[in-house]
Amino acid sequence: MKPEQVVQAQAQVSFPRSHLRGSFWLKHDPEKNPLTQLLTRQNGVIRSLLPSDMGVRSKVHEYGGVPYTVTDSGIYWVDENSQQLQFAPWLQDSLLQKTKSQDSNIKTPATQLDLNQLQQISDRNHCRYGEPVQHPNRPYLVAIEEEHPAHHPSKAHQVINRLVAFNLIDQQRYVLAEGADFYSSPCFDQTGQQIAWIEWSHPDQPWTSTRLKQAQWPGSSRLHQQEKQPEQKACESAYDAAAIRLNSQQVFPKFKTHIASVQQPSFDALGRLLFISDHQGYWNLYQADHTHRISCLYEIQADCGSAPWQLGNQHYQYRILKDNRQWLSICVSQKGRWQLHHLSAAEGEVLAPCNKQVLNGFSDYCHFSQLNLIPTPGSDEYQLLVQVASEQQALSIVEARFNPERPTESVLFQYLDNGYRIAEAVTAEAIHLKLPEHDVHGLFYPNPEIAAAPLFINVHGGPTSCAFPGLQLPIQFWIQQGFSVLDLNHRGSTGYGRRYRAALFRQWGEADLEDARLMVHWLDKNSRIDADKVVIRGQSAGGYSALRAASLGYFTAAVSLYGISDLQRLANSTHKFESHYLNWLIGDPNSDAMTYQLRSPLFSLSKRDHLPDLLLFQGAKDPIVPADQMKHFAKHYRSLGHHCESVIYDDEAHGFRQYNNRLHQLETELAFYRSQGILSDVET
Repeated sequence: MKPEQVVQAQAQVSFPRSHLRGSFWLKHDPEKNPLTQLLTRQNGVIRSLLPSDMGVRSKVHEYGGVPYTVTDSGIYWVDENSQQLQFAPWLQDSLLQKTKSQDSNIKTPATQLDLNQLQQISDRNHCRYGEPVQHPNRPYLVAIEEEHPAHHPSKAHQVINRLVAFNLIDQQRYVLAEGADFYSSPCFDQTGQQIAWIEWSHPDQPWTSTRLKQAQWPGSSRLHQQEKQPEQKACESAYDAAAIRLNSQQVFPKFKTHIASVQQPSFDALGRLLFISDHQGYWNLYQADHTHRISCLYEIQADCGSAPWQLGNQHYQYRILKDNRQWLSICVSQKGRWQLHHLSAAEGEVLAPCNKQVLNGFSDYCHFSQLNLIPTPGSDEYQLLVQVASEQQALSIVEARFNPERPTESVLFQYLDNGYRIAEAVTAEAIHLKLPEHDVHGLFYPNPEIAAAPLFINVHGGPTSCAFPGLQLPIQFWIQQGFSVLDLNHRGSTGYGRRYRAALFRQWGEADLEDARLMVHWLDKNSRIDADKVVIRGQSAGGYSALRAASLGYFTAAVSLYGISDLQRLANSTHKFESHYLNWLIGDPNSDAMTYQLRSPLFSLSKRDHLPDLLLFQGAKDPIVPADQMKHFAKHYRSLGHHCESVIYDDEAHGFRQYNNRLHQLETELAFYRSQGILSDVET
């Protein structure tokens, strides 16, 4: 496998959405287009709904999330460049017929946008938008708004997040909720009378403590005055948007002393509110009735959600079928891998793990996310759209049609967008070290040709994230070059319950490295690796772990992509979403200033006889880890007589998106391992 093949095959699909008009998803393929494209599939052909110079991507919270919604009238989306909300209606059937009659050879897809009627819904230059959702029966679009100061866009404390609504008749903007530091996941019940959302405030992160809010949508308030007489809009005086507020109630947790990470709210057909919460130890599915009485809908000793770094997670779909039976499709994480559970029960009965069913075609996958379930018109079938991956196939979008009354009898299963496939890919062993003090988890990919190969430790980002269990071409590439690979799920990783996630509390830079060393010791003791050739490598938070390991003299070499070297400077300069994250990971920047210094790789450096060989990559436009951190650390590392190579990409931010840069990065990293004698200088 050549570096070009690895980079070419890393096109990422995300956020599939189902609608009666068809199936839709996003794809970022940097070799073909630096912008993220909105795709659909018609008659077996994948096509983009927008011109190549129009991207669909949100930058709210810097990490973004779902940037579009499909409606009966058209599609609303966040423009990647301007970050403003746009809308295009469906091309009318009459226009489609006219197009066909003009050229009988043209087969115009039924799902097509009329870009001649493109509209800009928002026009606030210093604001970003995300997670748009349309009101079920009124002309309003609700979205997350993030306002950045005009003159100091990097000042985290001046960024304001809100829940807003736009009147789709005149684009008047209304603030629905503000005051909390963050908002996400707005959703309506089927009548449009109720709206729910998630909010949280500093110093919490969405995976530590959030609040589920619910409110009645204003009925006859001034919010709807301009709906009645559109022709009188010019005569009506503008009124203060700040006067429109939702009278919300906190559904869960009910008491300030209770702490839970709540995510993914939705309403069922009976108006009951569903949500995922980890207050009992795992992210399980709960239900709140009309009096806000809480009950567990699906209880299992496993996480049914992942850390909500991005807006728009969808790990479950719940439906009440025509015979008044319940149907639940839900993603479940166990032992570092995901399963898709399907359950059916009478209304009021418990949905129990022992009753789970497996749909045909889904048993071989180890990753599931972004579930969408809609009824198929004119039949008893449902369409399930889901993002999947297996150990032989990268992220893909699949569609299944099935009858919930006979789910395993016959299932129509097809790929909408196939990810790269390697039939003979090396598969992972789930390693679980049960130690007296704590557990350690990881996915180990043994080199099939070398019994005790050099070890490549991959540390995921976050650090509250997890190792991805599906096919990753970079991992397969490094195995082919001569490594065995450990994808480490150190303490703090998601997928093992709240307790394991909370074990990183104020232990970042200590627990993660201790877990890496424990895994290396176990692998060496069992003759699985060459302990004299161990590389630790990571991106962002994983890059910090790599730098910290290098500064302490751990392992043979370290590679950091936009990693953190000075924690205090990061606390003073990073973006709003993570501006208090270090309080949880390290401590208070003021009262624990000494801890910040002791755990910063920059201040751990010394003139030892030997520190690991080091390779650094950085984006010049990185708003999360400023480039000057890397420059300062590299200069100091070299000044102490240690080997350090560094690369800066002028047109990249936090995460490399340009094809040429990603190819250069991979080739440079391979050359580094060969030049340092970790890998043999032989093409494979």
